[in-house]
Amino acid sequence: MLLSVNRRHPEIRRLLRLLRFPIQLEGEPLALRLREATEAESALDAIMAVVRKALSGSGEINQLMRAAILSQDLDGNKARRVAASLGLSIRSYFRYRSAAVELIAIAVERELEEPFMVDGQFRLEQHWRKKLKEALAMKPNCERCGTTLSETDAATICSYECTFCPNCAASMRFVCPNCGGELLARPRRIVIDARKTAS
Repeated sequence: MLLSVNRRHPEIRRLLRLLRFPIQLEGEPLALRLREATEAESALDAIMAVVRKALSGSGEINQLMRAAILSQDLDGNKARRVAASLGLSIRSYFRYRSAAVELIAIAVERELEEPFMVDGQFRLEQHWRKKLKEALAMKPNCERCGTTLSETDAATICSYECTFCPNCAASMRFVCPNCGGELLARPRRIVIDARKTAS
């Protein structure tokens, strides 16, 4: 997707116009992509996060641009009224607004792009970023004897992720002392060397 092809960014302007209509926003493909990319709870939250990021500066120009977007699109005020409230001519107002839309479009592009490498590190696909949030908590020590357990070491866990070394688990007959549940082998996490994968 190349938002910069059209300098007026009609797709961005459409999303901004729909800020007051969150239900309609949920049907917009670009809004849904942003929601997934930002892992926001709603399309409205995703767009507002991008707007805040794009216009985050504390200077007067950033404040004028934020007001030009939020007062008109989110609050529903007419352009002339917003311009008057900011002490701007309507022409100056639209200049600030156009600059704000341009910055928001750039922020949207950055949010949606998925480069394979960033600063020599692999950037995870959205699917895997979500999976990592749900990942098993790999506790670093046996809860009974304190032995260090790396992510690749053998260990046992119960369904609540209480973690024990194999020796302690065997001495407890593979029953968790906390919940009484069964202790099973903890899956080992494979550490991928990005340098080998890239070559």
